[in-house]
Amino acid sequence: MASCPSPLVFLLVVCSLTGTGLALAGTGDCNVSSKKSCNEKDMCCWNGSKCATLTASKAINPLACGACGKVCNSVRPTCCNGLCTSTLSDCSNCGQCGIKCTGGMSCVNGACQCPTKQCWNGTKCQKFIGSLATDRNNCGVCGMQCPKTGASCCCNGNCTDYKTDATNCGVCGNRCAAGYSCCNGRCKDTSRDPINCGACGNQLPAGSTNCCNGSPSNTKSDNNNCGACGNQCSPGSTCCNGSCKNTASDTSNCGACGNQVPSGQKCCGGMPTDTSNDTGNCGVCGKQCDAGWTCSNGTCVDFRTCKQCSLGSTCCGGSCTDLGSDATNCGVCGNQCSPGSTCCGGTCTDFSSDASNCGVCGNQCSQGSTCCGGSCNDLSSDTSNCGACGIVAPSKSTCCNGTPSDTASDVSNCGRCGNQCIGRTGSDCVGDIQCMSCAGEAGCSLYIPAHYRFYDWSTFYELPADSLGYIQFTAIAYIDVHLVLSPEKAFTTPLYEIIVGGGAPWDMNRESQIVHIYGDQPDKADYYLGTKLDNPGNQNELWVSIDRSSRTVQVGKGVKGTATSTTIMSFHDPDFLDNLRFIGFSSWTQPVTYTSMAVYPLPESF
Repeated sequence: MASCPSPLVFLLVVCSLTGTGLALAGTGDCNVSSKKSCNEKDMCCWNGSKCATLTASKAINPLACGACGKVCNSVRPTCCNGLCTSTLSDCSNCGQCGIKCTGGMSCVNGACQCPTKQCWNGTKCQKFIGSLATDRNNCGVCGMQCPKTGASCCCNGNCTDYKTDATNCGVCGNRCAAGYSCCNGRCKDTSRDPINCGACGNQLPAGSTNCCNGSPSNTKSDNNNCGACGNQCSPGSTCCNGSCKNTASDTSNCGACGNQVPSGQKCCGGMPTDTSNDTGNCGVCGKQCDAGWTCSNGTCVDFRTCKQCSLGSTCCGGSCTDLGSDATNCGVCGNQCSPGSTCCGGTCTDFSSDASNCGVCGNQCSQGSTCCGGSCNDLSSDTSNCGACGIVAPSKSTCCNGTPSDTASDVSNCGRCGNQCIGRTGSDCVGDIQCMSCAGEAGCSLYIPAHYRFYDWSTFYELPADSLGYIQFTAIAYIDVHLVLSPEKAFTTPLYEIIVGGGAPWDMNRESQIVHIYGDQPDKADYYLGTKLDNPGNQNELWVSIDRSSRTVQVGKGVKGTATSTTIMSFHDPDFLDNLRFIGFSSWTQPVTYTSMAVYPLPESF
């Protein structure tokens, strides 16, 4: 290798002769001391005396950039158009000679780029308003445009399809749980989703009922998924309509699913079998009769020991018998009835209690009757079997609806069964024939001192039905008459309170009202300022009615249903209380005496 001359410029040139600068051989002469140069355009002095031909034009030759002896350094190592430059940062030669950055772009590491927070719009850099993390037209970097096909979007600077991306399912950042797939923007468990079974979009085919572990399955017939995914039938069993069945013995699925054996037969080895006469399955599956024996009514019989039986008789143990009536062979040979039972039509029965064979075979009790001691009886009215066999009603009592009753005093059965007195106590039923109306009797009056609306419920009355009926009474009062309709035998809200204002000279303007008392919210009331008692201090005939069909509570004077009766208050309640049953009385600042109390069902025409 030739040595390099001492002058620096020639050292740089000559040391490059084996590279891309000057050729190793040249023509012509040059004189360094006289600064005589070679005449050719692309030649330079070589070795101080010879002209050498350049392998690259001075316009791009880094060892003779623009002129012989001009060598580009490491800061500007590239020769572009006769000038040393750096293509990493030169906006006129960015990346390589001749590439110009325009529109406000800079050359950064050999590439034209817009300044921070600006993006190229096709002709120039402009300010970017948005986020490179979410802008689908500038996703991650300016100009990175997400595909317009599918459901692509920009999530955290990466283009993704939110319909299929399990890390961004439906929206950015929605990561599906382990084992789930993103199907059309929703996380789905493809191991059991019938719309996405095994993979997105795989819908269960016709005949399949469930997606089990990613595969279509009919859980009504799949032995590995019987009734539910993962429920595997044991060996020898078959899945029939969602249940594992042994088709070798199941009478509803004998031999195959759905094969029902005829009535009276059994399934033996997957075959319908009449075990009453099958010598291979006599009485039960698998019971084999000995050679020469016959199966008769489920019992192996040696007919050789039995004479010829008449029609209707069967050979049992060597003797002919009627299986329909023989208590030791009832229905089948060897079936012995328990003590006290009789064989009727091949079935053991108890004559004393069997309603189909009461007293004798075939004697069937009528509907509503019960067999007691061998006779048919109506337990609702039989005093010897009242409510149950053997329950005897006390002397002079009647059996009413299965309960002993003294019709001389029973308010529920006054004089006869079902004649109900609506009142307070058993004393309301008198004379064995009628309900007492308490028309002024001292024993039926109710005196209440000044209780200031306190209801002690020591005496109460009951409506014949919830929120349906009325009470007629007479009140001797100076101030107010107070009455409540309650769901219980207590002041239990919500309820209705009725107040009829008094007319004493010192209190002429007492309000009358019907009040719906809630207990946990403001009460609701209808007020009747001009309504008051006609005879303060004397008898006032009044009635109070409640009708759930019209949702109305009313108060009237006189005897209800007569020409003297008038309605003085009427309250139609949209929030009607339909569970009220009990009636209680009270007073205000003066005592009140109530008499002639009687409760009635509401007439149909009311």
